[in-house]
Amino acid sequence: MTIFLDLLGSWVIRASLITVMLTLTVNLNNALYQSNQQANAKILAVAVDSIIYSDLNMAGYNVSGTTFSAAADTNMQFSGDVNGGGTPETIRYWTSYDNSTGLRKLYRYVNNENSGKDLLLGSNFSTVSFTYYDNAGNQTATLANIVAVRVRLVSQAADAVSKAYSSVTGTIAITTDFQVHPANL
Repeated sequence: MTIFLDLLGSWVIRASLITVMLTLTVNLNNALYQSNQQANAKILAVAVDSIIYSDLNMAGYNVSGTTFSAAADTNMQFSGDVNGGGTPETIRYWTSYDNSTGLRKLYRYVNNENSGKDLLLGSNFSTVSFTYYDNAGNQTATLANIVAVRVRLVSQAADAVSKAYSSVTGTIAITTDFQVHPANL
């Protein structure tokens, strides 16, 4: 009988250890997955920022006349020789609202790229905002007075906590905010 109790006790201890190890493994995998999701979302945000920043830095390059042809809070259109070919391109950024998610998609259009089709730069933006400034640093709506543009993007990345192991879900907001002063304006 003593051997039976010893065997039963060792099985209980082994089962407890296995349960603890499996729980730790699942929790560590969820934490790794969540940090991976956050890193991927940040990389996508940086890629979108880099494209907008690069385009805005070329605003006005090889352009005679007014550089900006549209300057709204979620829509921007300007000219600049972004590819260095000597002829200015028309670059347009605009958003569309997705009713199913309640978030925005950001598109980029360049008149001689992508066969004239709009390119989806990113989706799941809760905020896409362009603000325009004049020489004095004041906000302006006058196209000819724009010398700087502030870009603010807030993207929503899915929280990576697995639903199979936790009831905690949500989103992670990734905010980027920068201002560009194109040299050619």
